[in-house]
Amino acid sequence: MRASLAVIHVEELFDAIVGMETSPTAPAPELFLKAAALIGVPPPTASSTKDGDLGLEPARRAGMAASNVRPGICRAPRNGANGPRRPAAR
Repeated sequence: MRASLAVIHVEELFDAIVGMETSPTAPAPELFLKAAALIGVPPPTASSTKDGDLGLEPARRAGMAASNVRPGICRAPRNGANGPRRPAAR
C-alpha cells in the first residue's frame, strides 16, 4: 500500500499507513485498532468510512463509528443534519 501511495505522490499526506499485513483475515478489528493507536486516537472516538460490509464490521468490532459510503446507500439529509438551513438574522 505504501508503494502505491508513493507512486501517486500522496504518501506524505497520511499520518499513518496500515495495510493488510496487520490483519490478513477480515473481519478482524486489529487493522483499525493499530491505525487508531498509531495516530493516538482512542477507538471509541475514531470513525471509519468504508464502502462495504467487509470494512464496516471490523471497524464496529474495534469500537469505532463506521460510515457506509456505498453508492445509493449514503445520502445527505435533504435539509442538512440539523434541519433546514435558514439565513442568518440581520
